[in-house]
Amino acid sequence: MFRKLRISCDWIRGYRFGDPARNGEYRFLRSYIADGMVVFDVGAHIGDSTDYVLSLGRNLEVHCFEPAPAAYAALVRRFTDHPRAKQVRFNNVGLSDSSGITTMKIYGDLAGCNSLYERRFSFPSLTPLREEVVVLIALDQYLSDKAIPHIHLLKIDVEGHEFKVLQGASSALQAGRIDCVQFEYGGSFLDAGLKLEDIYKLLSRYGYHLFRLFPFGRIPVRAFSPKLENYQHSNWIATRI
Repeated sequence: MFRKLRISCDWIRGYRFGDPARNGEYRFLRSYIADGMVVFDVGAHIGDSTDYVLSLGRNLEVHCFEPAPAAYAALVRRFTDHPRAKQVRFNNVGLSDSSGITTMKIYGDLAGCNSLYERRFSFPSLTPLREEVVVLIALDQYLSDKAIPHIHLLKIDVEGHEFKVLQGASSALQAGRIDCVQFEYGGSFLDAGLKLEDIYKLLSRYGYHLFRLFPFGRIPVRAFSPKLENYQHSNWIATRI
């Protein structure tokens, strides 16, 4: 009984639930996505978020970034006959603070825990099957190369590399060219030696306000508290409004 109560309490508070249909992610997207938006799906994996976003508006433009070869191939296959495939831009690269080449730890061809970091804390019982070479690019560079003036939603799910992605978007963030950032927080931050406070400080510097999503809405973070640094799976957004 106590365990069920604790799980229910965690769910209500927006912790420890990865299902986007139940943890507030999809609820937020339904309230936010509007026709004609430009959305970046960073860490697109096999396209679940992209598929859902496309169902919420017309004339959307979605840029997907997935560096892992097997996941990227599955992503492209998924949208081969999709009625809105022409609205998706596929990129077999990851985003980071600079452009370059690195290796990715592969725990399974389509495993959601594949990461640039060894999962020593969040998945201590797992051992990478192999490492694969992946290409990285800075978001600011991508925006310049593609002549993209504005991003309405920057969704990031990169298993601990979130801070580096945001560092690579510093020019766009400073200029207010990104309306909203959505990202996951949890054990992957421990693996990467990253803190939620790092992201709070970076985004605050550029005039963004942080909110934690929960199933029925969002909670503003008016000042950072050490209690927030709990490494429990949760979803966050940051906006300039």
